[in-house]
Amino acid sequence: MASPTQSGHTSEAPWLVLLYLSGTSSGQVTANTAILRALEEATKGEPLNATCLYQFSYTDRTVWGTILADGAEHVLHEGPPVDIAEPRFLTKFIDWALDRTRSPIEQRARVALFVKDDGTGWMPDSKVGRPAAPSNDPGVHPRGILFDGVRYMTVPGLRQAVASSRCHEVAIYGLDGCQMGTIEVAYELKDVAEIMIADDTTATKTGFAYDAFLPWLRGLQAPLDAAKVAAKVVELTNTRYKEEGATIVGVRLEGADGVADAIDGLAGALRALDPSQLASSLGVDAQDGTQVLTTILSGVTKLGTVATSVDAVVKALSGFYVSQPGGNGLTIFLPVLGSQFITLYGSLAFGQRFSLSNLKPTWSQFVAWLNETLLGVLSRSASGPVTPAGVAPTATRSLPSQ
Repeated sequence: MASPTQSGHTSEAPWLVLLYLSGTSSGQVTANTAILRALEEATKGEPLNATCLYQFSYTDRTVWGTILADGAEHVLHEGPPVDIAEPRFLTKFIDWALDRTRSPIEQRARVALFVKDDGTGWMPDSKVGRPAAPSNDPGVHPRGILFDGVRYMTVPGLRQAVASSRCHEVAIYGLDGCQMGTIEVAYELKDVAEIMIADDTTATKTGFAYDAFLPWLRGLQAPLDAAKVAAKVVELTNTRYKEEGATIVGVRLEGADGVADAIDGLAGALRALDPSQLASSLGVDAQDGTQVLTTILSGVTKLGTVATSVDAVVKALSGFYVSQPGGNGLTIFLPVLGSQFITLYGSLAFGQRFSLSNLKPTWSQFVAWLNETLLGVLSRSASGPVTPAGVAPTATRSLPSQ
Protein backbone atom coordinates (compact mmCIF):
# COMPACT_ATOMS: atom_id res chain seq x y z
CA MET A 1 0.00 0.00 0.00
CA ALA A 2 1.31 3.45 -0.84
CA SER A 3 1.98 5.88 1.98
CA PRO A 4 -0.38 8.86 2.35
CA THR A 5 2.16 11.26 0.87
CA GLN A 6 2.88 8.95 -2.07
CA SER A 7 -0.78 8.52 -2.92
CA GLY A 8 -1.69 12.17 -2.51
CA HIS A 9 -3.89 11.67 0.55
CA THR A 10 -4.34 14.63 2.81
CA SER A 11 -2.08 14.58 5.87
CA GLU A 12 -4.48 16.63 8.02
CA ALA A 13 -7.62 14.48 7.76
CA PRO A 14 -9.04 13.47 11.16
CA TRP A 15 -8.87 9.82 12.10
CA LEU A 16 -11.88 7.57 11.56
CA VAL A 17 -11.77 4.62 13.99
CA LEU A 18 -13.99 1.68 13.05
CA LEU A 19 -14.79 -1.15 15.49
CA TYR A 20 -16.31 -4.35 14.06
CA LEU A 21 -17.44 -6.25 17.14
CA SER A 22 -18.74 -9.80 17.45
CA GLY A 23 -21.58 -10.74 19.75
CA THR A 24 -22.04 -14.34 18.62
CA SER A 25 -20.95 -15.77 21.98
CA SER A 26 -21.77 -14.74 25.54
CA GLY A 27 -18.09 -14.15 26.25
CA GLN A 28 -17.70 -11.77 23.33
CA VAL A 29 -20.92 -9.94 24.18
CA THR A 30 -19.61 -9.30 27.69
CA ALA A 31 -16.13 -8.29 26.52
CA ASN A 32 -17.24 -6.03 23.68
CA THR A 33 -19.97 -4.38 25.72
CA ALA A 34 -17.28 -3.58 28.29
CA ILE A 35 -15.17 -2.02 25.52
CA LEU A 36 -18.00 0.35 24.57
CA ARG A 37 -18.69 1.26 28.20
CA ALA A 38 -15.00 1.95 28.80
CA LEU A 39 -14.88 4.12 25.68
CA GLU A 40 -17.87 6.11 26.87
CA GLU A 41 -16.17 6.85 30.17
CA ALA A 42 -12.70 7.49 28.78
CA THR A 43 -13.66 9.93 26.05
CA LYS A 44 -15.80 12.37 28.05
CA GLY A 45 -14.80 15.94 27.45
CA GLU A 46 -12.21 15.15 24.79
CA PRO A 47 -12.01 17.28 21.62
CA LEU A 48 -13.33 15.66 18.48
CA ASN A 49 -10.12 15.06 16.51
CA ALA A 50 -11.26 11.54 15.68
CA THR A 51 -14.56 9.82 15.02
CA CYS A 52 -15.37 6.34 16.35
CA LEU A 53 -18.11 4.25 14.72
CA TYR A 54 -18.92 0.63 15.52
CA GLN A 55 -20.99 -2.34 14.43
CA PHE A 56 -21.98 -4.84 17.11
CA SER A 57 -23.29 -8.09 15.62
CA TYR A 58 -25.43 -10.07 18.05
CA THR A 59 -27.10 -13.37 17.24
CA ASP A 60 -30.54 -11.72 17.08
CA ARG A 61 -29.79 -8.19 15.86
CA THR A 62 -27.12 -5.83 14.61
CA VAL A 63 -26.40 -2.43 16.14
CA TRP A 64 -24.60 0.44 14.44
CA GLY A 65 -23.49 3.32 16.61
CA THR A 66 -20.92 5.96 17.47
CA ILE A 67 -19.00 7.18 20.49
CA LEU A 68 -19.77 10.89 20.68
CA ALA A 69 -17.39 13.72 21.54
CA ASP A 70 -18.90 13.98 25.02
CA GLY A 71 -18.16 10.31 25.67
CA ALA A 72 -21.72 9.07 25.28
CA GLU A 73 -22.57 6.07 23.15
CA HIS A 74 -25.23 6.80 20.56
CA VAL A 75 -27.08 4.01 18.74
CA LEU A 76 -27.64 5.15 15.17
CA HIS A 77 -29.48 2.15 13.80
CA GLU A 78 -30.63 -1.35 14.66
CA GLY A 79 -31.36 -4.10 12.16
CA PRO A 80 -31.56 -7.86 11.69
CA PRO A 81 -28.57 -10.07 12.44
CA VAL A 82 -25.85 -10.45 9.82
CA ASP A 83 -23.41 -13.27 9.16
CA ILE A 84 -20.26 -11.87 10.70
CA ALA A 85 -18.12 -14.41 8.82
CA GLU A 86 -19.23 -12.99 5.45
CA PRO A 87 -16.75 -10.42 4.06
CA ARG A 88 -19.50 -8.43 2.33
CA PHE A 89 -20.97 -7.34 5.65
CA LEU A 90 -17.63 -5.94 6.78
CA THR A 91 -17.44 -4.15 3.42
CA LYS A 92 -20.90 -2.67 3.99
CA PHE A 93 -19.87 -1.47 7.45
CA ILE A 94 -16.82 0.34 6.05
CA ASP A 95 -18.87 1.99 3.31
CA TRP A 96 -21.62 2.92 5.79
CA ALA A 97 -19.03 4.61 8.03
CA LEU A 98 -17.52 6.55 5.14
CA ASP A 99 -20.98 7.66 4.00
CA ARG A 100 -22.10 8.52 7.52
CA THR A 101 -19.09 10.78 8.09
CA ARG A 102 -19.17 12.11 4.52
CA SER A 103 -15.58 10.99 4.20
CA PRO A 104 -13.94 11.29 0.78
CA ILE A 105 -11.91 8.43 -0.66
CA GLU A 106 -8.78 10.23 0.54
CA GLN A 107 -9.93 9.52 4.10
CA ARG A 108 -8.49 6.01 3.76
CA ALA A 109 -5.15 7.49 4.83
CA ARG A 110 -6.71 8.03 8.26
CA VAL A 111 -8.97 4.98 8.65
CA ALA A 112 -8.15 2.56 11.47
CA LEU A 113 -10.25 -0.61 11.19
CA PHE A 114 -10.35 -3.04 14.14
CA VAL A 115 -12.14 -6.40 14.13
CA LYS A 116 -12.67 -8.03 17.52
CA ASP A 117 -13.54 -11.70 18.06
CA ASP A 118 -11.96 -15.12 18.52
CA GLY A 119 -9.05 -15.59 16.13
CA THR A 120 -6.98 -18.54 14.98
CA GLY A 121 -4.60 -17.41 12.24
CA TRP A 122 -5.05 -19.20 8.90
CA MET A 123 -5.01 -22.73 10.31
CA PRO A 124 -7.70 -25.30 9.55
CA ASP A 125 -9.91 -26.72 12.27
CA SER A 126 -11.44 -30.19 12.10
CA LYS A 127 -14.36 -29.06 14.27
CA VAL A 128 -15.41 -25.90 12.45
CA GLY A 129 -18.27 -26.43 10.03
CA ARG A 130 -19.32 -29.85 11.24
CA PRO A 131 -22.78 -28.83 12.45
CA ALA A 132 -23.73 -27.83 8.89
CA ALA A 133 -21.39 -30.15 6.99
CA PRO A 134 -22.50 -33.12 4.87
CA SER A 135 -21.69 -36.61 6.11
CA ASN A 136 -18.86 -36.99 3.59
CA ASP A 137 -17.23 -33.69 4.59
CA PRO A 138 -13.68 -34.37 5.88
CA GLY A 139 -14.29 -31.67 8.47
CA VAL A 140 -11.19 -29.60 7.69
CA HIS A 141 -12.12 -25.95 7.23
CA PRO A 142 -10.15 -22.70 7.03
CA ARG A 143 -10.14 -20.40 10.00
CA GLY A 144 -9.34 -16.75 10.59
CA ILE A 145 -11.30 -14.40 12.83
CA LEU A 146 -14.98 -13.44 13.31
CA PHE A 147 -16.64 -16.78 14.12
CA ASP A 148 -20.37 -17.01 13.35
CA GLY A 149 -20.88 -20.27 15.24
CA VAL A 150 -20.21 -22.44 12.19
CA ARG A 151 -17.29 -20.86 10.34
CA TYR A 152 -14.80 -18.01 10.42
CA MET A 153 -14.13 -15.14 8.07
CA THR A 154 -11.00 -16.46 6.38
CA VAL A 155 -7.76 -14.55 5.96
CA PRO A 156 -8.45 -14.00 2.23
CA GLY A 157 -11.91 -12.83 3.29
CA LEU A 158 -10.35 -10.12 5.48
CA ARG A 159 -8.47 -8.83 2.44
CA GLN A 160 -11.51 -9.08 0.19
CA ALA A 161 -13.70 -7.12 2.62
CA VAL A 162 -11.46 -4.04 2.49
CA ALA A 163 -10.54 -4.36 -1.19
CA SER A 164 -14.25 -4.36 -2.10
CA SER A 165 -15.04 -1.31 0.00
CA ARG A 166 -15.32 2.20 -1.35
CA CYS A 167 -11.88 3.14 0.01
CA HIS A 168 -10.18 -0.12 -1.12
CA GLU A 169 -7.51 0.19 1.57
CA VAL A 170 -7.09 1.42 5.13
CA ALA A 171 -4.23 2.92 7.07
CA ILE A 172 -4.41 0.50 10.02
CA TYR A 173 -5.95 -2.98 10.07
CA GLY A 174 -6.27 -4.23 13.63
CA LEU A 175 -6.98 -7.93 14.18
CA ASP A 176 -7.99 -8.27 17.81
CA GLY A 177 -8.05 -12.05 18.22
CA CYS A 178 -5.66 -14.86 19.07
CA GLN A 179 -2.80 -15.84 16.75
CA MET A 180 -3.55 -13.38 13.96
CA GLY A 181 0.00 -11.99 14.06
CA THR A 182 1.47 -14.27 11.38
CA ILE A 183 3.50 -13.61 8.25
CA GLU A 184 0.78 -15.38 6.26
CA VAL A 185 -1.84 -12.88 7.48
CA ALA A 186 0.47 -9.89 7.02
CA TYR A 187 1.31 -10.94 3.48
CA GLU A 188 -2.39 -11.36 2.66
CA LEU A 189 -3.20 -7.81 3.77
CA LYS A 190 -0.19 -6.02 2.26
CA ASP A 191 -2.19 -4.46 -0.59
CA VAL A 192 -5.16 -3.29 1.51
CA ALA A 193 -3.49 -1.75 4.57
CA GLU A 194 -0.41 0.26 5.46
CA ILE A 195 -0.04 -1.17 8.98
CA MET A 196 -1.29 -4.40 10.55
CA ILE A 197 -1.74 -4.71 14.32
CA ALA A 198 -2.39 -8.19 15.68
CA ASP A 199 -1.95 -10.44 18.69
CA ASP A 200 1.21 -12.49 18.34
CA THR A 201 0.02 -15.15 20.78
CA THR A 202 -3.17 -15.43 22.84
CA ALA A 203 -5.41 -12.39 23.00
CA THR A 204 -7.12 -11.14 26.13
CA LYS A 205 -10.90 -11.14 26.18
CA THR A 206 -10.88 -7.41 26.91
CA GLY A 207 -8.97 -6.71 23.71
CA PHE A 208 -6.69 -3.87 22.68
CA ALA A 209 -6.52 -0.82 24.95
CA TYR A 210 -9.16 1.13 23.00
CA ASP A 211 -10.22 3.20 26.01
CA ALA A 212 -6.63 4.47 26.35
CA PHE A 213 -5.92 4.77 22.65
CA LEU A 214 -8.97 6.76 21.52
CA PRO A 215 -8.67 9.55 24.12
CA TRP A 216 -4.98 9.85 23.20
CA LEU A 217 -5.85 10.05 19.51
CA ARG A 218 -8.64 12.55 20.07
CA GLY A 219 -6.40 14.75 22.18
CA LEU A 220 -3.72 15.21 19.52
CA GLN A 221 -3.21 18.74 18.25
CA ALA A 222 -2.57 17.37 14.75
CA PRO A 223 -3.05 13.88 13.29
CA LEU A 224 0.00 11.61 13.27
CA ASP A 225 0.95 9.17 10.52
CA ALA A 226 -0.26 5.58 10.65
CA ALA A 227 3.00 4.09 11.93
CA LYS A 228 3.10 6.42 14.96
CA VAL A 229 -0.55 5.82 15.75
CA ALA A 230 -0.09 2.05 15.46
CA ALA A 231 3.00 2.19 17.67
CA LYS A 232 0.95 3.93 20.34
CA VAL A 233 -1.77 1.25 20.17
CA VAL A 234 0.93 -1.40 20.61
CA GLU A 235 2.56 0.47 23.49
CA LEU A 236 -0.67 1.11 25.40
CA THR A 237 -1.93 -2.45 24.95
CA ASN A 238 1.34 -4.19 25.81
CA THR A 239 1.79 -2.01 28.89
CA ARG A 240 -1.71 -2.88 30.10
CA TYR A 241 -1.29 -6.64 29.68
CA LYS A 242 2.40 -6.95 30.51
CA GLU A 243 1.82 -9.18 33.53
CA GLU A 244 -0.52 -11.47 31.58
CA GLY A 245 2.08 -12.04 28.86
CA ALA A 246 -0.43 -11.19 26.11
CA THR A 247 1.29 -8.96 23.58
CA ILE A 248 0.45 -7.44 20.22
CA VAL A 249 2.68 -6.44 17.33
CA GLY A 250 2.45 -3.78 14.64
CA VAL A 251 4.12 -4.20 11.24
CA ARG A 252 4.59 -2.07 8.12
CA LEU A 253 3.07 -4.18 5.39
CA GLU A 254 5.17 -2.63 2.65
CA GLY A 255 7.97 -4.79 4.05
CA ALA A 256 6.06 -8.09 3.67
CA ASP A 257 7.70 -8.98 0.36
CA GLY A 258 11.19 -8.47 1.76
CA VAL A 259 10.45 -10.65 4.76
CA ALA A 260 9.06 -13.38 2.50
CA ASP A 261 12.19 -13.25 0.33
CA ALA A 262 14.39 -13.51 3.42
CA ILE A 263 12.41 -16.48 4.74
CA ASP A 264 12.79 -18.13 1.36
CA GLY A 265 16.57 -17.63 1.46
CA LEU A 266 16.81 -18.98 4.99
CA ALA A 267 14.83 -22.05 3.96
CA GLY A 268 17.30 -22.70 1.13
CA ALA A 269 20.25 -22.54 3.50
CA LEU A 270 18.59 -24.95 5.91
CA ARG A 271 17.74 -27.39 3.12
CA ALA A 272 21.44 -27.54 2.25
CA LEU A 273 22.25 -29.03 5.65
CA ASP A 274 22.58 -32.75 6.27
CA PRO A 275 19.26 -33.69 7.89
CA SER A 276 20.76 -36.69 9.66
CA GLN A 277 22.92 -34.33 11.73
CA LEU A 278 20.42 -31.53 12.11
CA ALA A 279 18.81 -32.54 15.42
CA SER A 280 22.17 -32.93 17.18
CA SER A 281 23.45 -29.68 15.64
CA LEU A 282 20.48 -27.85 17.04
CA GLY A 283 20.95 -29.42 20.46
CA VAL A 284 17.33 -30.46 20.80
CA ASP A 285 15.46 -33.65 21.56
CA ALA A 286 15.16 -35.64 18.34
CA GLN A 287 11.94 -37.22 19.62
CA ASP A 288 10.16 -33.88 19.68
CA GLY A 289 9.47 -33.02 16.06
CA THR A 290 7.74 -29.75 16.99
CA GLN A 291 10.72 -28.65 19.09
CA VAL A 292 13.07 -29.37 16.19
CA LEU A 293 10.99 -27.36 13.74
CA THR A 294 10.57 -24.49 16.19
CA THR A 295 14.29 -24.35 16.83
CA ILE A 296 15.07 -24.36 13.14
CA LEU A 297 13.42 -20.97 12.60
CA SER A 298 13.85 -19.34 16.00
CA GLY A 299 17.24 -20.66 17.08
CA VAL A 300 19.15 -20.93 13.83
CA THR A 301 22.01 -18.81 15.11
CA LYS A 302 23.47 -22.08 16.43
CA LEU A 303 24.17 -23.07 12.83
CA GLY A 304 27.11 -21.10 11.50
CA THR A 305 26.50 -22.26 7.95
CA VAL A 306 23.27 -20.29 7.72
CA ALA A 307 24.48 -17.13 9.44
CA THR A 308 24.19 -15.07 6.25
CA SER A 309 20.60 -16.12 5.68
CA VAL A 310 19.69 -15.49 9.32
CA ASP A 311 21.16 -12.02 8.98
CA ALA A 312 19.00 -11.44 5.89
CA VAL A 313 15.87 -12.25 7.87
CA VAL A 314 16.90 -9.92 10.68
CA LYS A 315 17.63 -7.12 8.19
CA ALA A 316 14.32 -7.70 6.44
CA LEU A 317 12.53 -7.41 9.77
CA SER A 318 14.47 -4.29 10.78
CA GLY A 319 12.03 -1.45 10.25
CA PHE A 320 9.21 -3.94 9.60
CA TYR A 321 7.89 -3.56 13.15
CA VAL A 322 6.45 -0.16 14.11
CA SER A 323 8.02 -0.69 17.54
CA GLN A 324 10.17 -3.33 19.18
CA PRO A 325 7.98 -6.43 19.71
CA GLY A 326 7.05 -6.89 23.35
CA GLY A 327 6.65 -10.64 22.92
CA ASN A 328 7.34 -13.16 20.20
CA GLY A 329 6.98 -10.97 17.14
CA LEU A 330 5.41 -12.50 14.05
CA THR A 331 4.64 -16.20 13.84
CA ILE A 332 4.76 -18.51 10.86
CA PHE A 333 2.64 -21.65 10.54
CA LEU A 334 4.10 -24.46 8.47
CA PRO A 335 1.61 -26.73 6.72
CA VAL A 336 2.52 -30.39 6.93
CA LEU A 337 2.10 -32.27 3.69
CA GLY A 338 -1.44 -33.51 3.30
CA SER A 339 -3.85 -32.58 0.56
CA GLN A 340 -6.37 -30.90 2.87
CA PHE A 341 -3.84 -28.58 4.48
CA ILE A 342 -2.00 -27.80 1.25
CA THR A 343 -5.27 -26.86 -0.43
CA LEU A 344 -6.04 -24.41 2.36
CA TYR A 345 -2.51 -23.02 2.41
CA GLY A 346 -2.73 -22.57 -1.35
CA SER A 347 -5.75 -20.29 -0.85
CA LEU A 348 -3.47 -17.74 0.85
CA ALA A 349 -1.44 -15.19 -1.08
CA PHE A 350 1.63 -16.38 0.84
CA GLY A 351 0.92 -19.98 -0.17
CA GLN A 352 0.43 -18.96 -3.80
CA ARG A 353 3.72 -17.10 -3.80
CA PHE A 354 5.46 -20.34 -2.81
CA SER A 355 3.30 -22.78 -4.75
CA LEU A 356 3.32 -26.21 -3.19
CA SER A 357 2.10 -27.75 -6.46
CA ASN A 358 5.32 -27.38 -8.45
CA LEU A 359 7.82 -27.12 -5.54
CA LYS A 360 9.98 -24.66 -7.46
CA PRO A 361 10.42 -21.91 -4.81
CA THR A 362 12.79 -22.67 -1.97
CA TRP A 363 10.12 -22.28 0.70
CA SER A 364 7.93 -24.97 -0.85
CA GLN A 365 10.91 -27.27 -1.20
CA PHE A 366 11.72 -26.59 2.43
CA VAL A 367 8.20 -27.54 3.56
CA ALA A 368 8.38 -30.75 1.54
CA TRP A 369 11.84 -31.48 2.91
CA LEU A 370 10.69 -31.00 6.50
CA ASN A 371 7.89 -33.47 5.99
CA GLU A 372 9.51 -36.09 3.81
CA THR A 373 13.12 -36.02 4.95
CA LEU A 374 13.61 -34.46 8.37
CA LEU A 375 10.62 -36.03 10.07
CA GLY A 376 11.43 -39.31 8.39
CA VAL A 377 14.97 -39.22 9.79
CA LEU A 378 13.70 -38.30 13.24
CA SER A 379 11.07 -41.04 13.27
CA ARG A 380 13.71 -43.64 12.39
CA SER A 381 16.19 -42.36 14.96
CA ALA A 382 13.80 -41.64 17.81
CA SER A 383 12.24 -44.19 20.12
CA GLY A 384 9.05 -42.12 20.44
CA PRO A 385 6.65 -41.05 17.71
CA VAL A 386 6.81 -37.75 15.88
CA THR A 387 4.02 -35.84 14.19
CA PRO A 388 3.16 -37.65 10.94
CA ALA A 389 2.62 -35.71 7.75
CA GLY A 390 -0.94 -34.63 7.07
CA VAL A 391 -2.15 -34.68 10.68
CA ALA A 392 -1.75 -31.16 11.97
CA PRO A 393 0.03 -27.94 11.04
CA THR A 394 3.19 -27.06 12.94
CA ALA A 395 3.36 -23.63 14.52
CA THR A 396 6.81 -22.11 14.80
CA ARG A 397 7.03 -19.25 17.24
CA SER A 398 9.03 -16.10 17.00
CA LEU A 399 10.72 -15.36 13.72
CA PRO A 400 14.10 -13.69 14.38
CA SER A 401 13.41 -10.09 15.31
CA GLN A 402 15.50 -6.95 15.36
